[in-house]
Amino acid sequence: MKRRTTVKDTFRTFDYGRMDRRAARLTVCWLLLLAAILAAVWFFWGEGGYITAWAVSLLGAVVLLYVMSIPRRVVVGDTALEIRCIVEITHIKYADLRSIRRIPPEAMKKKFVFFGSYGFFGYYGYYIDGKSWETLKLYCKQWDNFIEITDAYEKRYIISSPAPDDLVAAVTRAIRYYSDSAPGE
Repeated sequence: MKRRTTVKDTFRTFDYGRMDRRAARLTVCWLLLLAAILAAVWFFWGEGGYITAWAVSLLGAVVLLYVMSIPRRVVVGDTALEIRCIVEITHIKYADLRSIRRIPPEAMKKKFVFFGSYGFFGYYGYYIDGKSWETLKLYCKQWDNFIEITDAYEKRYIISSPAPDDLVAAVTRAIRYYSDSAPGE
């Protein structure tokens, strides 16, 4: 007797895992650069004063914005794929999802940071594809095991996962399950 797939079978959480060595080294470099900037501001403008307070506040706010956007996990949920960061959650409904596929690391060579992080606790934010000049949104902690997601509005998302084949299979199963059980069919 064939067992029918249930909602519980499709709901799954994929953690991002740890940063790769490259991201860890870049994080240390970014933190050292930040400390050097703060030391230079303190050295040139001295203790106290509005310029030192302004620089510390501005750099602190930028660092907090980066920290709040660090990707945490990907959830294959009831009606949507969710990419969860520390504060932000990106929902991609299965009805809007057009394709999900693995891409090799070589495909990421022509991607440039537009507004986001390059190595500060991962790679995330808006990047520009150097070949097609389109913007895409990256949610990666490692610079490998890439998965490209395209939605109905031609938005492209690139995520990384320690188990990329399992994630693609789970999303494909969920799309199939929810398209078969859609109301009105």
